[in-house]
Amino acid sequence: MRVLAAAVAVVALLIPTSARAEVEPIAFRYEASGACPSESEFLEAVRALTKRWSLVPAGTSEVRTIRVRMAAAPSKATGRLVIADTSGTSSERDIVLPTCTEVKQALAVMVAVAIDPRAGTADETEPTPREGTREAEPRVEPVVLPHPEQRAATAPISTTPAPSTRSPVTLDLRVELTSAVLRGGLVGLGASMTLELPTPVRTQGIYLLWPSIGLGFRQSLPKERSLRGGSAEFIWRAGQLRFCPLRVAIHALAEVSSCVETNLGALRGSAEGLPDARNLSSFWADIGGSVWAAVNLSERFFLSSTVLMTLPLVRQPFALASGASVASVPPLGVLGGIGIGAKL
Repeated sequence: MRVLAAAVAVVALLIPTSARAEVEPIAFRYEASGACPSESEFLEAVRALTKRWSLVPAGTSEVRTIRVRMAAAPSKATGRLVIADTSGTSSERDIVLPTCTEVKQALAVMVAVAIDPRAGTADETEPTPREGTREAEPRVEPVVLPHPEQRAATAPISTTPAPSTRSPVTLDLRVELTSAVLRGGLVGLGASMTLELPTPVRTQGIYLLWPSIGLGFRQSLPKERSLRGGSAEFIWRAGQLRFCPLRVAIHALAEVSSCVETNLGALRGSAEGLPDARNLSSFWADIGGSVWAAVNLSERFFLSSTVLMTLPLVRQPFALASGASVASVPPLGVLGGIGIGAKL
């Protein structure tokens, strides 16, 4: 209710209105993206507040033109209202609210009050058709809201587009542990960049079918193994490619993605202190399924985690020149990681 009251005050203070019980012809233009309401739903919300208007084709002369734009994002929704009078002078207003439903309600009130300052009130009378030319519109006293809503409602109108509420690109850094490369496990670092594909499907604040593509890099810390008479050291490096066809975002709190990913790189081993020691580098490739999750700390930063069940495609064992085995690759492994990320 505070949002709707503020919207009424903004329009009453800043946008010229008409106080007569007449039907005003209005040219209307509407744009919406994501899961925002359709044009017919928005016009129905306006008509529920006032019937003192009729819709005419866009571009009709000698009528006011109202433009409404809405866009939805997981954490916020934005709206813009532009009202242009017959002389070409326009007034603009940008709003940012948690959901597209709230943006629709606020903009519907603002449009209704711009047409009729008594929209939705008990003293509203039945409209009569307008005849002849438009008369001079009387001044309407502004609606005064109590503190602190009045300060927010009377803020200066922005003439610049509303800022984007979400970037389609995210970056996260993780500490990881994998048992898929060598028996016994490797500790390493991972970094990935994710590009979200547009227009998720939304239902009741939950976003579904929201695909993304990720590219990354993984680097293990050196893993040393003691051998009789010497030692061996292993390092794993790989590039990561991840595709997540299904992603679920619960309001602005958390996100979970199910993904298919592959790692391509090299596993390098070297032995020291042995008479038959040698260095060996093996091509690495694996493929598996993963679950990626994030908990938002703020609009920009989040905690991330990933769990990957992967199948190594190359399992070349590491052996000394004598043929003695030093290390082997397991047939199936698990990689887990936790880190922090940012929306760029």
